[in-house]
Amino acid sequence: MLVSFDLELMIFFQAPFSPLKLETDVLFLIDDSHDVNEELFYRQKQFVNLLYDHFNLSPNGPRGSALKYGDSAYYIVAFGDPSFKEKVNRTNLLQTPRRMDVALRKAAEVLARAGNDEGRKIVILLIAGEQANKMESLKDAVEPLRRLEAQIFVIAVGQNIASRNFKIDTLENVIRVPVSSRLKDQSKQIAVQIRDRPGK
Repeated sequence: MLVSFDLELMIFFQAPFSPLKLETDVLFLIDDSHDVNEELFYRQKQFVNLLYDHFNLSPNGPRGSALKYGDSAYYIVAFGDPSFKEKVNRTNLLQTPRRMDVALRKAAEVLARAGNDEGRKIVILLIAGEQANKMESLKDAVEPLRRLEAQIFVIAVGQNIASRNFKIDTLENVIRVPVSSRLKDQSKQIAVQIRDRPGK
């Protein structure tokens, strides 16, 4: 079931943000693909660091980790690293073909090694364009994450994103941000939506 949040129509109450539960791991997947320019890459990194603050992530938990992905997925920063924001800021744009399936499979490997068997696991996948390998369904790629009981949130950036093009109809919790410049302003609203979705 595809759940799409229309942030333009949402009435957001500016209440103090209560953080995630201590036993929570949040894994960010930053789109590093061929049609992502430097400005969009910067905005993604800024958005990730804002969510890190909104969630009150830290090495002592709840924890954050980040990967960037194109045709492969690469570590930016591991769970428990106190230099999360600095390493996200320093990571460079590589611009290779977009393989969301590769990113999701790598996310499952990272979460499986993280040792958080009982806590909540959240994967935040940023996408800004089409899947390079259109024959590769995301349905199989998400199965390892489902077995880990991870929640997957898709941040779809741009006006031309349709679920039929991205094969994201098998993913819940799709949050659309039509213009990348609004990622910063909508970061707290998105953090609230992610925090409040039912999970462990």
